[in-house]
Parts: sequence; structure tokens; C-alpha cells
Amino acid sequence: VKPDLILYNAYVAAMGTKGDLDASRSAIQQMEADGITPDIITLNSLMRTCERRANIEEAFKVYQEIKSRKLVPDTVTFNTMLGACVESGNLNTAGEILSLMKHQHPKEVVPDLLTYNTLIKIYTNAGEQWRAVKLVRQLTRSGMDPDQYTYNTLLAGIM
Repeated sequence: VKPDLILYNAYVAAMGTKGDLDASRSAIQQMEADGITPDIITLNSLMRTCERRANIEEAFKVYQEIKSRKLVPDTVTFNTMLGACVESGNLNTAGEILSLMKHQHPKEVVPDLLTYNTLIKIYTNAGEQWRAVKLVRQLTRSGMDPDQYTYNTLLAGIM
């Protein structure tokens, strides 16, 4: 059985879950050697590997790779980058990612509940509770309802 895009994507995703960046990159190289072009799912899975490793620098490299391949980043792309910020404790980079979402990809990328919850977690972890509360207000103004995770994260940060 010759591997196809779906099989390669599943493998890269599995390596991402393990945090094995070398295996993920190797799979993508083999994929291309087999004449299969990685898609946004492939590269989002590679970025998930960066998130697991708390490697925000590598996540930005994957983002640049997405752009150089003329792929369109999506909400998953940015949520995964924000997840890498949570894992690495990098508050400043989170703001940069949010700015990329809003200004470079306003039509393709719409912040969702996970985006807001991740940002709330980043801000509460950094002791910036006022920013987290401000985000909850933004979330409700955008028509979304906070969920249990939103409130639990907010309360954990305040206590």
C-alpha cells in the first residue's frame, strides 16, 4: 500500500502528539520524495509538535513555511501557535500572534472560543488578570459565550 496524503497527515499528527519534531520533519521529507505535497493539515500537525515541545521559535518557522508554500493559515494554525506560547510562557509573542491573526489574515482567520481561552490562560499565567478579564468581555461582545474552561481559567488566575 502506497502512502497517500491522509496517511502521511495521520503519521505527522501522531508524531506531533509525541512531540517528535525530527520524525515529523522526516515524514514530510519522505512525503515530498513520494510526490505528495503537504497541505495546511500537514503543517498544522507539524506546528502541534512545536507546541508540545514549547518551541515557539520553531512554530514561527512552520508559520513562515506555510506562507512560503502559498498555503492559507487558519484558526488552527494560530491557536496552535498560541498553545506554544502557553507551553513556553511567552506572553510577548502571544500578542504578536494575535496581531498577525487580526491584521495579516482578517478574512481567513476568525478567533474562536479556543483562541480566547488560550489567550486568557496566557494572561492569567503571566499575572495579567485585567487583560484576561478584558478578553472575556471581548469574547462576549463578539457573540460567543464563555464556557466552563473560560471561567475556570479566569478564576484560577485570580486566586
